Amino acid sequence: MNFLSNQNKLRQWTFIFKLVMCLLIFTLSVTTTILSVFTEFWYVSSTHQDNFYAKLWMQNFDVMWSFWSTQTVFIINGWFLWTLIYHNNEQKNKFTNIYSQTSLTIYITITALIFWISVIINRCSNLDLGVSWFWKLNLKAIIFSFLDHLLAPLAMIMYLLITFKKFKDKLNSKKQFLLVMIYPVFYFSYIYLRAVILANNGVKNFLFPYDILNFNHAMIDVPLWINSVLVLLLIGTTICLIPSFYLFLNKYFYGLSQKSNLVKIR
Repeated sequence: MNFLSNQNKLRQWTFIFKLVMCLLIFTLSVTTTILSVFTEFWYVSSTHQDNFYAKLWMQNFDVMWSFWSTQTVFIINGWFLWTLIYHNNEQKNKFTNIYSQTSLTIYITITALIFWISVIINRCSNLDLGVSWFWKLNLKAIIFSFLDHLLAPLAMIMYLLITFKKFKDKLNSKKQFLLVMIYPVFYFSYIYLRAVILANNGVKNFLFPYDILNFNHAMIDVPLWINSVLVLLLIGTTICLIPSFYLFLNKYFYGLSQKSNLVKIR
């Protein structure tokens, strides 16, 4: 399907926006993958490679792919590509409709929060959130990583607000919360299964992409069980609050559209 052949699409700014975002996010993702996995080895150097991996790039790729941020950015890239193919018919496709779009925006918002909060706290305080390795990267790597964790969240949030403004129906809160839970369940299952496999094979580096997910290690000076409870509360609160925020925005825009319709009727 040649979605660029239709000149009418190219005249629509929403199509241009999606096309530009798709190309930019793809370029950043590919560049950061090449740098982190194949050339600069951001996560594990040759002197720290675990014997479980046949090649150094394999371990770095495994670490890179274990990050929530990496997975969500790649999913967002695929989503923008799919919306180009289904331009003007987004709501008829399950992957691009407003429920999927809202879910993905929630995921990428969590990505932004995880990245920016953790690197800033690590930089400005003595609290080690397991990202001290990030500030040891060279300037080029830090800049590309910053852009990679900034562009995708901004693009999705902006486009969701545009969709909310056009969308004339109110989201079903129960349905949205259930859909939001699908990816986190998959992600955490993958992360802990991966950690078990790696630990059983003697791997020492990056058993968990985020130290906070390692319940055998306390992030702060408290008993381990209290640390675990706090982490679970943090995860639960995040998964509840961010969807609630976007549902509130949807309700707000829905209310505006209802008021506009009443004015037109009068």
